[in-house]
Parts: sequence; structure tokens; C-alpha cells
Amino acid sequence: MTDAFFEESFAIDTARFHIYAVEWTPTQVDFYIDNRKIRTIGQSPQYPMQFMLTLYEHPFERAWTGPYNPKTHIPKRLLSTIFAATSRSAVTHRLAARFWKQA
Repeated sequence: MTDAFFEESFAIDTARFHIYAVEWTPTQVDFYIDNRKIRTIGQSPQYPMQFMLTLYEHPFERAWTGPYNPKTHIPKRLLSTIFAATSRSAVTHRLAARFWKQA
């Protein structure tokens, strides 16, 4: 993929749960927040990819991560109640899903 790194702020309540999705097709990759498409990349990787859920906080990246307070306790907490990986069969066009749910 040759598209440049993309960064954008979104007005969402981070204290509430949200649905984040990536739809990867043979021609493009679409990104969604709460079922609303926020970005399309008109390329598609032809190699295995990974989906990472993580938190970032850095003293020199305030515009991206928000205010940094060195007195705040680490680690921060990221709560995910469910993660699903789906794939679409090229023959049937049906979705197959695997779910990982927090116990």
C-alpha cells in the first residue's frame, strides 16, 4: 500500500462503547466508526494484515493523544466486550464470523 498515513479527529464520547470496523476487499479498504464510513483507501494489501486494539499516550503527541499528565497511573484501560473477524466467501458471498468475547 502506498497511501500516506491518515490521521483525523472524531467527536465521539470515549466513555461509551463504539463499533469500529474495517472492510477489506480485493480493491479497497473501508474504515467505519459506529456503522458510518469514515475513510476509503483505494488500494488493497495482497499480504496478511493484523487488527490492533491499543491505547496511546505520549508527552510529545498532545494533538493526537490529548493532554499528557505524568502523574496519571499507568496502565490505562481499554475495555472491549467483543471482537469479530469476518470473511466473505468468493464463491457464495456469505459472511463467516469468528467472535472473541470477554469472559
